[in-house]
Amino acid sequence: MRTARVRDDSCNTVYDITNRVVGSLGQIVFGRRERVQLDRTLRRLSSLYTIAVLSIRVWPTGYRIICSAPSETPDRAIVEMRFRARYGRRVPLPDLDVPGVLEHWSERLRNISCLFKDLQQCFTQWYNRVAMGRRRAGTVWRDRFKSAIVRGASQLLAAVSGTRGPGNQAAATRFAVSHWRVFRRHNPDLALALVTLRPSLSAPRGLLAPLLPTGDGEANAEAPPSARSHRGCKLLP
Repeated sequence: MRTARVRDDSCNTVYDITNRVVGSLGQIVFGRRERVQLDRTLRRLSSLYTIAVLSIRVWPTGYRIICSAPSETPDRAIVEMRFRARYGRRVPLPDLDVPGVLEHWSERLRNISCLFKDLQQCFTQWYNRVAMGRRRAGTVWRDRFKSAIVRGASQLLAAVSGTRGPGNQAAATRFAVSHWRVFRRHNPDLALALVTLRPSLSAPRGLLAPLLPTGDGEANAEAPPSARSHRGCKLLP
C-alpha cells in the first residue's frame, strides 16, 4: 500500500532520495550513457524547480540524490522566470491570474514528489524510445522513490561525500580539509544546507574527522583544489 511522503515544509529541508531499477538482477543496467542522461535530465528539470540538488550518484542499478527543498514558496516573478528557463518563450506561460494557478505552480516548484516524478517519467521515456529503440514499454523504476529527511550536518556531509561507498574516502577528505571560505564558494547550496542544519558550523573538517583515514588529511590539505581527489559522487553547483 502506498504511504504518504515524509515532508517538512516549515523550514529548508534536506532529503536523501534513492531508487532502483525494475526487474531481476542484470535485466536493466545503467552504463555511462544512461548515467549521463539521468544527470542531464535532472539538470534540465532543476532549471524549473527551486529545489537545490546537492549531489547525484548513479550506479548500474539505481541512483542516490541529495537535495534541499526551500520552505518559502516562490512568488510570481520566480515562477515566471523558472518557467521561461525550462520551456523557453515558445511555450506560453500558464495564466497565473486564474485563481489557484499561481498557488499550484508555486507549490509544485518546491515539491520533491513532483520533481522526482518528472525525472523518472522523462528518463523512462528516453530509455524506452532511444536506448531501447522503442522495443520496450513500461517504467524503468522499481518504485516511485524512497526519501528520508537528513536532520544532521554530519549526516548530510557523509551522504554527499560518499563515505559509505567503496573507494570514496578521497571525496570525504576533500570536504574535510577544505577551508570553509573556499568550500562555501565552490559549494554554495551545500554550505547553506549545512549551516541550516548546524547554525554554529564554521568548518566541515570536524564533522568528518572520525570517518577519515589517518595521515591522509594534512597531505591532501596542502594540495591545490585542482589536485585534490574528488571521486565517488558528483556535486551540482
